[in-house]
Amino acid sequence: MGYQRWLMIGGLSVAVAVGVYAKASSTAQTTWQLAGQIAPPELLKQIGEEHLSSPEPVNLSQMRAWKIHQPRQSAPLYLIDTRVTDSEQQPLCGKAGCAFLGYIPGQQGYQTVFNTYLDPHLPPNTDLLSVTDELQSGLPTLTLHQLDGQQLQRFTVAFDGTYYAVVTVDNLSPTHE
Repeated sequence: MGYQRWLMIGGLSVAVAVGVYAKASSTAQTTWQLAGQIAPPELLKQIGEEHLSSPEPVNLSQMRAWKIHQPRQSAPLYLIDTRVTDSEQQPLCGKAGCAFLGYIPGQQGYQTVFNTYLDPHLPPNTDLLSVTDELQSGLPTLTLHQLDGQQLQRFTVAFDGTYYAVVTVDNLSPTHE
């Protein structure tokens, strides 16, 4: 009886330890953070090399990043909001909005899987970009909101194995559901 009891206590201890470790080492994140806190330095360097040609230095760590790695997801997805926090200088913003980028780890560096300009000026309580629990080709589906004149539109984009592509566009009611 003593042996079984120790075995049961030992098994329970291992189960609790595994659960605590899984929770503590979770790579999921539910909100945007400063890129310098969440994005790998190699990724920030790659973004600078691929997207910036300004002679003035840009503090890439002050951009915002969202690391998504849901269960059953094939690789972590790094979404980058290129707006530089607390800066007048916004090198990746223009008339079309600001660049939003998505990367996954690749064979050599990081592979670009999402690259679009989004206008951040939306009605109150409207998410510019959100992540769903639905996976397509191993990565989560994204929902984007944009205004076309006064019409609020919802775009659903999904990973096609190479890149994110628009799956649906919904015109929302003027009350901005």
